[in-house]
Amino acid sequence: GLRLDDVTLSTGDPNLPDSTIFHAQSFFIRYNPAELLAGKLAATQIIAVEPMVTLIEDPKTHTWNYERILGNNSPSKHKSNSTANIPVPQIILRDAQVSYMEMRDGKITPVGWYSLEGQLNPSDEPDRYDFQLQSRGRLAMGPSAEGSIRMGSGTSFAKLKNFTFGPDIRAMLMEAPRQWCDDHEIQGSIDVPEMSFTPAATPGGTPTFKMQIALSGVELAVHPREWMSREQNQNVQWF
Repeated sequence: GLRLDDVTLSTGDPNLPDSTIFHAQSFFIRYNPAELLAGKLAATQIIAVEPMVTLIEDPKTHTWNYERILGNNSPSKHKSNSTANIPVPQIILRDAQVSYMEMRDGKITPVGWYSLEGQLNPSDEPDRYDFQLQSRGRLAMGPSAEGSIRMGSGTSFAKLKNFTFGPDIRAMLMEAPRQWCDDHEIQGSIDVPEMSFTPAATPGGTPTFKMQIALSGVELAVHPREWMSREQNQNVQWF
């Protein structure tokens, strides 16, 4: 196979503070020798050693640095058909780390991070990965996830276990749900038997998601402004 060291993936202007989204100490790539002799390099397995993914969100626009990889143009039907039969390799993650950050007024602020190990395996359907991941936070063993993701559209389905609310989980949430958890002083643990996520169809659009949640010892603060009528809220503001 092949070995690649010090692998970095950037998007956009390399001078921007949020341009680098991926770095790995080493890549080990296994491939089909017969296809290589035919002039094609098709990886059958990729082992990533100490990969680091840096996800940076702009809370004002709710956009992420990785979205620039997709470009501004929606994939055409011809493009999707031409890539449908390209085989995807098995991916093995060893001591991976995902860092969440926010960019406000051009300055990067760390939000949190977690480590994980796992596998992404190609399925019988083209363009679909099945994955099993186990995370580790700063304080304890973190949530585990299994499911599938469509590489072309980004649509994903997953089951999540062992979500215990705390600093580690807060670091994994985007700005909007993280603020919701803070506002409601949420505590306890949850399992998610079903979760689906579909990215926005157009740049600047709104992604959609659906979750079924099983609660265990969860406490939630519901503030009066959420269950009072608009007239009651107006009276409170007036007073």
